[in-house]
Amino acid sequence: METTIIITVLITLGSVMLIGGLITLGVVVYKLSKNKLSRDDAGFIESEIYRSFGEIESNLNKRIDELETEFNNTLNSRCDKLYEKIKESK
Repeated sequence: METTIIITVLITLGSVMLIGGLITLGVVVYKLSKNKLSRDDAGFIESEIYRSFGEIESNLNKRIDELETEFNNTLNSRCDKLYEKIKESK
């Protein structure tokens, strides 16, 4: 159950990151094609995209670590309970 939740969260976060990047790229290309955006502006936007992806990546890694810790704690708790039941049944 927990594995399914973790996988779902990771897929969702990855999809949001990918879609956000594609939308931003589309806006940059559109503005460049209309000559409303200079090359300097494009460079700034590119650096902002990389910075944004860096933030998303660090947030994603942080959330993965939190989920992994939560999963391990739940698993350890359940193993302890199972061990106690086995010990009591002997």
